Amino acid sequence: MPLSLAAWALAWNRWCLRSSRAVDGAALVLAVVGVPGGAMQVMAMTRICRLGLLALLALITVRLVRGSPLRIMAVATMALILVAQFPGELGSIGVPGIWFPFGIGVTLAQYAHAIGIPLLALLIVRTLHSNSVQ
Repeated sequence: MPLSLAAWALAWNRWCLRSSRAVDGAALVLAVVGVPGGAMQVMAMTRICRLGLLALLALITVRLVRGSPLRIMAVATMALILVAQFPGELGSIGVPGIWFPFGIGVTLAQYAHAIGIPLLALLIVRTLHSNSVQ
């Protein structure tokens, strides 16, 4: 899990107009902390990694809002991906992790992916199209 969160941080950092090497370095350091923590099942290390990457992704969100092409779509897509990646943290603030429409249990992450993946594809296509026009 730490590697996937770090990969998302690295990818979203590239979506900003100018990617930050400090953000890249922080993401990699947090991944280096999180991987052994997960392997040794040291909850403090994995918690530091997850919360650190969440803070880093919040910083990237601010950078996206301040100046990024297609910023509204990018922030909405990023929010959905983050909902899918941080269900435990959302559960700790009272957001239910499983929803039961029509009597069938569906996780919040499944809902977020169902909306976020098509949005991510649309965002990539629109960005590629806008870059080829320039």
